[in-house]
Amino acid sequence: MTLRPASVRNETKGTALFSRGEVARRWRHRLVGLMGRRSLDEEYGLIIEPCESIHTFWMRIPIDVVFIDLECNVVRVFADVRPWRVRFGGWKADTVIEGPVGMIQRSRTSVGDRLRIEERS
Repeated sequence: MTLRPASVRNETKGTALFSRGEVARRWRHRLVGLMGRRSLDEEYGLIIEPCESIHTFWMRIPIDVVFIDLECNVVRVFADVRPWRVRFGGWKADTVIEGPVGMIQRSRTSVGDRLRIEERS
Protein backbone atom coordinates (compact mmCIF):
# COMPACT_ATOMS: atom_id res chain seq x y z
CA MET A 1 0.00 0.00 0.00
CA THR A 2 1.30 3.44 -0.90
CA LEU A 3 1.15 6.59 1.17
CA ARG A 4 -1.62 9.12 0.48
CA PRO A 5 -0.49 12.32 -1.27
CA ALA A 6 -1.04 15.57 0.64
CA SER A 7 -0.07 19.20 0.95
CA VAL A 8 0.19 21.48 3.99
CA ARG A 9 -0.58 25.20 4.15
CA ASN A 10 -0.17 27.68 6.96
CA GLU A 11 -3.59 29.36 7.03
CA THR A 12 -2.46 31.97 9.54
CA LYS A 13 0.39 33.26 7.39
CA GLY A 14 -1.01 32.34 3.95
CA THR A 15 2.08 30.29 3.06
CA ALA A 16 2.81 26.70 2.04
CA LEU A 17 4.94 24.27 4.01
CA PHE A 18 4.96 21.89 1.04
CA SER A 19 2.79 20.99 -1.93
CA ARG A 20 3.89 17.42 -2.64
CA GLY A 21 3.89 15.34 0.49
CA GLU A 22 2.49 12.13 1.87
CA VAL A 23 0.55 10.98 4.93
CA ALA A 24 1.90 8.05 6.97
CA ARG A 25 -0.69 6.37 9.18
CA ARG A 26 0.34 2.71 9.13
CA TRP A 27 2.81 1.54 11.76
CA ARG A 28 5.52 0.60 9.27
CA HIS A 29 5.29 3.86 7.33
CA ARG A 30 5.39 5.86 10.57
CA LEU A 31 8.43 3.93 11.78
CA VAL A 32 10.45 4.32 8.57
CA GLY A 33 9.44 7.92 7.89
CA LEU A 34 12.22 9.70 5.99
CA MET A 35 15.00 7.24 6.87
CA GLY A 36 17.32 6.37 4.03
CA ARG A 37 16.72 9.51 1.97
CA ARG A 38 19.79 11.35 0.79
CA SER A 39 17.92 14.59 0.12
CA LEU A 40 14.46 16.17 0.24
CA ASP A 41 12.90 18.28 -2.46
CA GLU A 42 11.83 21.72 -1.20
CA GLU A 43 8.19 20.90 -2.00
CA TYR A 44 8.15 17.46 -0.30
CA GLY A 45 7.19 16.61 3.27
CA LEU A 46 5.79 13.82 5.38
CA ILE A 47 2.81 13.94 7.74
CA ILE A 48 2.92 11.30 10.47
CA GLU A 49 -0.23 10.66 12.45
CA PRO A 50 -0.72 9.93 15.20
CA CYS A 51 2.64 11.08 16.50
CA GLU A 52 3.77 12.80 19.70
CA SER A 53 7.54 12.41 19.26
CA ILE A 54 10.08 11.65 16.56
CA HIS A 55 13.61 10.38 16.25
CA THR A 56 16.12 10.90 13.49
CA PHE A 57 18.11 7.72 14.12
CA TRP A 58 19.59 6.24 10.93
CA MET A 59 18.71 9.37 8.97
CA ARG A 60 21.22 10.88 6.56
CA ILE A 61 19.86 14.43 6.41
CA PRO A 62 18.61 17.08 8.83
CA ILE A 63 14.90 18.01 8.74
CA ASP A 64 12.47 20.65 9.98
CA VAL A 65 9.78 19.35 12.35
CA VAL A 66 6.37 20.86 13.19
CA PHE A 67 4.04 19.32 15.79
CA ILE A 68 0.31 20.11 15.63
CA ASP A 69 -2.66 19.33 17.86
CA LEU A 70 -6.01 17.79 16.91
CA GLU A 71 -7.26 21.16 15.58
CA CYS A 72 -4.13 21.62 13.39
CA ASN A 73 -2.70 24.34 15.63
CA VAL A 74 1.10 24.40 15.80
CA VAL A 75 2.28 23.43 19.29
CA ARG A 76 6.06 23.08 18.71
CA VAL A 77 8.57 23.73 15.95
CA PHE A 78 12.11 22.44 15.58
CA ALA A 79 14.27 23.73 12.74
CA ASP A 80 17.30 21.87 11.39
CA VAL A 81 16.99 18.67 13.46
CA ARG A 82 20.17 16.70 12.83
CA PRO A 83 20.44 12.89 12.55
CA TRP A 84 20.52 10.88 15.78
CA ARG A 85 18.23 13.24 17.72
CA VAL A 86 14.87 12.88 19.51
CA ARG A 87 12.18 15.57 19.65
CA PHE A 88 8.97 15.61 21.71
CA GLY A 89 5.87 17.52 20.71
CA GLY A 90 4.48 17.82 24.21
CA TRP A 91 1.22 16.62 25.67
CA LYS A 92 -0.93 18.49 23.11
CA ALA A 93 0.85 17.06 20.05
CA ASP A 94 -1.15 14.71 17.84
CA THR A 95 0.56 14.85 14.45
CA VAL A 96 4.02 15.74 13.15
CA ILE A 97 5.00 17.33 9.86
CA GLU A 98 8.53 16.66 8.66
CA GLY A 99 10.13 18.49 5.79
CA PRO A 100 13.37 19.83 4.37
CA VAL A 101 15.49 22.26 6.35
CA GLY A 102 14.18 25.74 5.61
CA MET A 103 10.50 24.71 5.48
CA ILE A 104 9.73 26.47 8.78
CA GLN A 105 11.57 29.65 7.82
CA ARG A 106 10.14 29.81 4.27
CA SER A 107 6.57 29.35 5.51
CA ARG A 108 7.16 31.58 8.57
CA THR A 109 5.47 28.90 10.68
CA SER A 110 5.45 29.46 14.44
CA VAL A 111 3.68 28.16 17.54
CA GLY A 112 0.02 29.15 17.49
CA ASP A 113 -0.38 29.15 13.70
CA ARG A 114 -3.21 27.10 12.20
CA LEU A 115 -2.30 24.68 9.41
CA ARG A 116 -4.43 22.97 6.77
CA ILE A 117 -3.64 19.47 5.57
CA GLU A 118 -5.19 18.63 2.23
CA GLU A 119 -5.16 14.96 1.25
CA ARG A 120 -5.56 13.88 -2.35
CA SER A 121 -6.58 10.50 -3.65
